[in-house]
Amino acid sequence: MSIKSLRSELQRLAQKIGAADESVLLIVLAVIRASSAELKQESDFPKAAGHQVDYRILGENVCLFFPFAEMDSDQGEELAKAIILHTRQVERPSRFSAQVGILDIRCEPPENAWVVTLPPEGVTVEQHAAEQYRQIIEARNEAA
Repeated sequence: MSIKSLRSELQRLAQKIGAADESVLLIVLAVIRASSAELKQESDFPKAAGHQVDYRILGENVCLFFPFAEMDSDQGEELAKAIILHTRQVERPSRFSAQVGILDIRCEPPENAWVVTLPPEGVTVEQHAAEQYRQIIEARNEAA
């Protein structure tokens, strides 16, 4: 069997069992479509409310918190996906399937949560995600 036909056969089998599909990064349980100004005036959410996703970074769970006062759901989802993708790229994939983040609403950040901010002007989401990843690991090493 040639390499070309072997590759075709592997692709066919992967599609048949669903392994060729794009992997899931993040499951979003709730979405808020409001600016921070609207939240402050018309919402029942506390000012400290936001989205939370727990994700394993270098083998330890990290609670990431995306405050509504800083960003809306779309921005929080974009940042969460960028952090998850960066983590997957940097850390070697294990023999287990990749972890999926679950983004949900919290009324306030949990204790010891890592509060994620929007990227500064001129910094891409991907660059900011990489910097957040680096800061999380640095803070963990300082605490140890």
